[in-house]
Amino acid sequence: MIPKILPSGRTFTAIFRYNEKNASEFLGIENFPSDDKIDLMNYFETFGVCSNVSNQVFHCSIALRPGENVSDETFKNIAGDYMNMMGYGDQPYAMYRHYDKGHQHLHLVSSRVNFETLRKINDSNEKFRSMAIADHIEKKYNLYRVERTPGKTKVRLPEGIIHEINEKLITAMEQKPVTFEELQTLTGQDLQSLKASRGVVFFNLQANGRGRGVASSQLPIFREKSLKQQLYENRQEKIKDITMSVNAKVSAALDKKPQSIEKLSKLLGDEIKVIASKKGITFQPASSDYWVSSSKLQCLKDKSLKQQINENLTDWRANKQQLEGILSQVLHTSKNIEDFQNELLKVGIQHTLHSNSGGVYGISFSISGFEFKGSETGKNYTWTALNRHFDRLQPGMKKSGKPAKTKSQIKMPDTGKVIPSLKLGHVSTAEDDWKRRRKKRKYDEENEEKNISI
Repeated sequence: MIPKILPSGRTFTAIFRYNEKNASEFLGIENFPSDDKIDLMNYFETFGVCSNVSNQVFHCSIALRPGENVSDETFKNIAGDYMNMMGYGDQPYAMYRHYDKGHQHLHLVSSRVNFETLRKINDSNEKFRSMAIADHIEKKYNLYRVERTPGKTKVRLPEGIIHEINEKLITAMEQKPVTFEELQTLTGQDLQSLKASRGVVFFNLQANGRGRGVASSQLPIFREKSLKQQLYENRQEKIKDITMSVNAKVSAALDKKPQSIEKLSKLLGDEIKVIASKKGITFQPASSDYWVSSSKLQCLKDKSLKQQINENLTDWRANKQQLEGILSQVLHTSKNIEDFQNELLKVGIQHTLHSNSGGVYGISFSISGFEFKGSETGKNYTWTALNRHFDRLQPGMKKSGKPAKTKSQIKMPDTGKVIPSLKLGHVSTAEDDWKRRRKKRKYDEENEEKNISI
């Protein structure tokens, strides 16, 4: 609270006109039978004529700290205490509340003439008395404390305010915010902060809506390390943790020997986004706004990502060629699919069957840490092709692996009757049909050669 006694050389009419023009709210009149401002003004001027006192106007303002707010009733009580201790407790006075500046303040208008004696009310050392009265009122109404010296005033916060703000900030800083905006979010609406030219000011708005602010340099939590330094260290620690996490996931993906950036990205999945640019490869976790350059990863210190992928591609091609040779040899020496799988295990080729609710639909082979789908090694080594191959090796079996139907078992589409065999006592098989077609094709070729020679 800062009281200010204004010059009293103006007339009552001028002072009332000023407050009527600039005030936002008229709070009333004390110690006077009427609430009419015109009546009070005329009263002051009439009795003033009867007195020899010069400069009869008493006009002062009581200003609150920016962000501080009190009710109208509290402001009236503050005015009553101030006027009483200044010696104007029995004098009529008007009260105007102003909002025309960055802080709320109250204007008081009275007369310096004691209307009982027509003498001037004691005004000796009134400015020093006014400052002492302000100290008393600040304590009584729990207002901002102000250190007052002649020509200079400093704000002194009420006891406990610094501790309250400091405790809130300790709780918020335990969450390791990395930016000023994150700190604002963590402190919530009760504690607001404002960036200033020399630092940050924190306002505690929890108590009765009154702003209670303190500079960050005054808080114990920021004495050893400033707010700016702590935010910077939190940011560096977070970047370090993110880098270690990305390094572990990229290292695990590289153990599977991807042969391209696309395959590496697929191995990392949605957790880490791989970004390729002219400057290089960067990795960005989905849960963070930070990205990590490939040059910062420990798993890429000895060999760059490009070098590792090129080596993986070379090894992949060599192992693919080796696997194709082994599969071709094992396929020709195996009698059935089970025999094929067992022979692969004997030569060190692991295989995996892929299935769903409909059964097995695919097969993959592993060699020297590389995994190949059946289709990647050639069309003869897919699960369907392998089954078709071994089905052909079984007499009386169709390509599907089911026994071939004889002509005596084929039903007519309209009557459902069975077609009899062409030869009594003989059942025609799929192998017989194949031999018959081959014999006819050979016969046609021989006749074609005779016609050409003729």
